Amino acid sequence: AIALSPRSALAYFNRGTLYFRLSDIPRMAQDFSVAFQLDPNNGEMLKNMSFLWLLADAPHPAIQVAQRCLE
Repeated sequence: AIALSPRSALAYFNRGTLYFRLSDIPRMAQDFSVAFQLDPNNGEMLKNMSFLWLLADAPHPAIQVAQRCLE
């Protein structure tokens, strides 16, 4: 999906979610960062991103993303 639509925040978020499921947190972080840069105002994506950061035992990024949801 990213090769076909490299400006799709959802594609990067979905791949980041896959990396989470594979326990590849560095790659998850990289894709989440790109997704956030492409669509910083997508509340649903940010909410899910924050939740996955919590599950990855990374509270600091989870809080940062959750705060962005509240803006």
